[in-house]
This record gives sequence, structure tokens and C-alpha cells, in this order.
Amino acid sequence: MSISKTITFLLIICTCFIGHDAWDRIASWGFRSIFLYANQTEVWRLTFKVNHQDTELQAMNVVSDWIPKYWKTKDAYLNKNNKLSNQTYAEQQAWEFLQQRDAMKKFLRFMFRSTIDTKYFTEDQAIRMRDIWWKSDRDAQSNFTRGRPLFKNRTMTEFAKTHKDFGTKFEKLTDDYYYYHYSSAEKLNWTLVAEY
Repeated sequence: MSISKTITFLLIICTCFIGHDAWDRIASWGFRSIFLYANQTEVWRLTFKVNHQDTELQAMNVVSDWIPKYWKTKDAYLNKNNKLSNQTYAEQQAWEFLQQRDAMKKFLRFMFRSTIDTKYFTEDQAIRMRDIWWKSDRDAQSNFTRGRPLFKNRTMTEFAKTHKDFGTKFEKLTDDYYYYHYSSAEKLNWTLVAEY
């Protein structure tokens, strides 16, 4: 393959992964942190398959089908001080991780719609806000507790000239989301616990 064809191919691949529609995808490190004893190529394949499911339940079915065969390599040394060395616990953490991701998408849709419906943001500004959210999520490695202030600070900086009160608006919308969507909101703060 010529250099120009290779560069074109790489640009197409990068474009597929950089667009804001793909930013809500799970990065392979998400499952790598849960399936410590699995072959990393298989974890990447799992991540790819999960990201192509339409619902949280479909994604969990993919994970459940994958676990018996791939959750650990044949020669893996299982650290008994690590809860993730237990197959059932690792599967439970994968399920909770998927629930957290689904809750995060719902939270962001709520923020997106609320800022547009109240005419706080134009649609273009709301799209920019969404892009900042997913960038912050990746930088915080899907940890909502770390990603939320990162997002708030980045968005306040981005819209400092036009929306000086964004911090207050964000906190109000977050409080509203927790009040009206508590069952989903409580899943946002999930954190992986590996050590006993």
C-alpha cells in the first residue's frame, strides 16, 4: 500500500472515532481495568462489540457471553487480594460500569435538552457543551466524580464571555436531575473497587 493510501486510510479511521457521535463510546481501558487477567486483544474486541449494541441489556449480554471464555488467560496468575480475580465479581463490576455509562448518557441528554428548551444555549452551543462533556469524561476515565468538575471548569472557560453564570446553571440542572431522575442519578457515582 502506498504512503498516500495509508495516510488516507488512517484519516478515515480517525474521523470515525473523533466525531462527537463516537465520544460516548466506551474506551478499551474501561474494560481493561475490570478484566485485568484477560488477553488485551480480546478486551479490545469486547469493547468494540459492546459499543455497537443499541441497549444496555444487549451490551451486558455481549459481556456475559464473553466472560466464560475470555475473562482470564490460561496462564493468568490470580491475585487473591484483588476482588477482580473472582469471575462473578468482575462480571458484576462490568454490569455496574455499563449502568453507569447509560446513566451518564441520560444525564447528558437531560443537560442538552434543558439548556436548549430554556433557550440558555443555542443548539450549536449545546453541541459544543456535549463535546466538552465527552472529552472531560475521557480525560477523567469515566469517573463521574472527577469528570463533573473538569467539565464544569472547561465549559465555564469556553462560554465565559456569553454565559458567565454557567456554573450556577450547571449545578441547578444537576440538582434537578438528581431530584427527578434519582434511580438513574445514583448510578453516576459508581467507582470500580478492586482491592479487598
